Parts: sequence; structure tokens; C-alpha cells
Amino acid sequence: MIIIDKKNYEKYLEDSGVDSSWKKRDFVSEVEKYMESSLSKVLLVSGLRGTGKSIGVLQAMQGKDAVYIIMEKGIHTSADEVMRVLESRTEKIIILDEYTWIENRKNSELDGFLFTLVSHGKRIVVTGTESLSLEALKTGPLIHRAITLHTTHMSFPEYCRIYDKPMDQNTCDIYLTQGGIFESYVINNEHTMANYIEEAIIANLKGYIRDYRPLFDDTKISNIIYTLLYRAVWDLLRCNPKLLQSKDNVDTQLALDRLGIDLESTQISINDIRAVADLLCSVGVLVKIPNLLNEMENIQDELFKGYKTYIVNPSLTCQFIKTVFPDYDNMGSILGLVYEANCMVDMYFQKQAADTIYYIESKEADNYEIDIVISANDDSRKKQFYLFECKHRYKVNVHNENWSIVNGKVDDALKDKFPDSEICGRFIIHPGETDWQTYISGKEVAVVNQDEHLYKYYNFDKLKEIVQKKTPDVHVKKNKIR
Repeated sequence: MIIIDKKNYEKYLEDSGVDSSWKKRDFVSEVEKYMESSLSKVLLVSGLRGTGKSIGVLQAMQGKDAVYIIMEKGIHTSADEVMRVLESRTEKIIILDEYTWIENRKNSELDGFLFTLVSHGKRIVVTGTESLSLEALKTGPLIHRAITLHTTHMSFPEYCRIYDKPMDQNTCDIYLTQGGIFESYVINNEHTMANYIEEAIIANLKGYIRDYRPLFDDTKISNIIYTLLYRAVWDLLRCNPKLLQSKDNVDTQLALDRLGIDLESTQISINDIRAVADLLCSVGVLVKIPNLLNEMENIQDELFKGYKTYIVNPSLTCQFIKTVFPDYDNMGSILGLVYEANCMVDMYFQKQAADTIYYIESKEADNYEIDIVISANDDSRKKQFYLFECKHRYKVNVHNENWSIVNGKVDDALKDKFPDSEICGRFIIHPGETDWQTYISGKEVAVVNQDEHLYKYYNFDKLKEIVQKKTPDVHVKKNKIR
């Protein structure tokens, strides 16, 4: 094992090629809050490869009374040896990286010893590349004694901040195709996509499965993973007629065969697929969002009845669509789908903790779809809804579009299912400038980027004041037209 403390911290960063001036990812501030808290729980920092876990915890410990202990792959490090080191360290904060590489850990008292240290005032941070195995810690001696911080999702504003990019359409396109992971892990073609899925997801799952689902062989695990990713993409594109038309063509079938996806196979049960999907949701690789109207049970291709699934990483979503549908060359349409998925995932992670996020889709002939509905749960007297549509385009004008959030159909559907309900805000999320528009019927719509203002959706009136201050000249002009 390698031990880094105040004495050799700077040298370790230099030797590892880490620049101390690198900007911190958003999750680093949460790690810092934990380090300064008195919470009697172990913190698990979990995420896929290339999301900055190790660098993030190193940044968080800078200047603090902390020690960073990393296990070395292929080098024997026993649980007893680690316990002796932990007992000897006087620092208040202890970070254990690549914790799952410790040998004989599960047959030792090491896991429980971590909570003993926390109970005596230590701050214990555990991280590593095997996210699923880390999550499994919460089912053993650390049950109800650990919390997880996921790092896989990198939001668009976070991407812009880290790479000093403007929050505009061009940057958004780069983010959707290459963003969400650091440069050495960028997914930009089928080959890099397959490598990343193997290293970051499949290998991770195999390590977990060996202990908890021994009947799953490597081929079955790979098939389930790729089937899950395909189902997530299918959920996303099923409202796009052109893409759906190409789902049965020869190139698509060859791509599915190449990825080991056999949609007609009876060897993989739906229960196995759901079990693995739940595991990937627990570690932040996938998210599943329920349909508020719950009218789509008849869709057989939906992974979960009444749910859609989304891949957290945008570049993985983009390349998976391009790989499975190689003859579909409308990149603008593909990016529109990926942007929708990204906005849904972003709001899933950024919404207020007490609120619930849905998508809404009707089975009526004049089908409509709202990308995001958030229900505020802090008022027991009535349902309060916030409606969002995601549009990947340069300009938005609600006067010239048949927007679902302003045409009244969604209001009627919600009123029918929830008679005592209220629409508290209507939003259009797009990569350009913020704006505030009034539809012809007088309904106000906030056109908002994926910045900090969007995450304050519950403060609709104050958001209006902020947006109007940012674009005063535009609004003066629009008021004259009205």
C-alpha cells in the first residue's frame, strides 16, 4: 500500500501527474462537507472509471489533518495489515482508495472496524474503481452505517466550469458526444465505447457477481449489460419514427449481434435483467423514471412497466445510438435525443430531495410527451407540478411551436388524474441564452439553460426577475410587440 500524508502530499501529486491547479469537480465540495462534519457514518465515493474519484478525494484532503492510503493492484495487502496501519494513524481523516483490492477483507473485522473509527470521531472515506463492490458494503457490517456519494454524472454546467467553456450550443454538442468523463476515457467511436463498457461497467459487475450471483457467467453478464443499454436507448427513441423505422434493418441487426444482444433470447430472464438494472441504478450508472400517468403498460419493449431508463453518461448514450443504428446519419436528431436524456438525468440528481421526478406520456391518438414533470411533495393539500421540455436548438420561441407545456393537453391530463393540482412553473431547457416568454394564452414560460437557476425551479417568480435582469433589452422589445 502507498500512504500519503502532509509530508509527501505535494510530491505524490507531482509524481502522479496531478496538477494542483486543476478545478474541482462538484462532488468534491460534498466530500469536504463530510470531512468537516460529525456524521457517524462512513462515506463511500462511488463512480465509473475516468470520473475523477481519486483526484477528487486528494483535492478534498489538501491542507487538512488527513491521510490517503491506496492499495496497489497485484500486490498482496491483507486486511490485518490495513487494520494495523489504521490503528497507528493519528489523523482525523482517513481515505482508503481501492478498498476492494484488500485481500481476506470479507473474512476479517475490517469493515466493521471502519465504523468503530467513525464512532470515535474519525472521518472515513472509502473509494475505488469497483463501485458495485463498494455498494455491497452497505449490506454487511456497515448496513445503515454508510452513505454513498456518486461521481459518474457530470452535469453540463459542471463540464463548462471545469474546462472553461461557454455555456452555449456548440459546447453542449461537444459535451453530449465526449463529455461526462475525463479525456483519457473519452468515448468517440464504437471501439472506445466497447472498451469503456468492458472496463468501467462489465468488469466492475463481474467482480460483484462472483460473490453475490455465482450462477452468472461472464458471457451472461456482458449480454445483460448490453441489453440494458439497448433498452435504455430504445426507451429514449421510441417516439422518433425515423429511428424506429431502422430498428429492424440489416445493419442494425448486425450491430446487435456484434454486441451480443439477442432480444429474442430466452436464456436471460427479465428478472435477471431487472436485478442487474437495479444494481446499476444503485451505483449511478442508470436511472429509471416513472410515467406519471402510468398508461403505457402495454409497451412490451419498456424495460420496467411504467418506467423509462436513462444512461447517466451522455457520450455513452450518443455512441450507443450511433453504433446500433449505423445507417441513421441525422446527427442533429441524435443529439436532440441525447440532450433530452441528459436533462432528465440532470434534473434527477439536482431536484429538491423531497420532490419526485416523472416523465408523462399519453396513449391517446394525438400522443404528446413531456420530458420532465416534478411533483412537489411538501404540501399535503394539493399536488404541485413543474413542467419541463428539453429542446436542443439554437432559438426557442413559444409563439411558433406547438409546445406540450402550453397547449393545455398536459394541464387537462393532470387535472383529470389529480383534480386538486396546480401547475407552478413551465420551463423549456435548451443550451442557449435564458429568456422569459408569455404564450398567446398568457401562460408564462421560462426558457432556461442548465445552470444554477434551473435547479431553483420551485422559485418560479424570483427566477423571472433574475432572467429579466439578464436580458432587459430583449424583453423591452417583446413587450412592444405584445
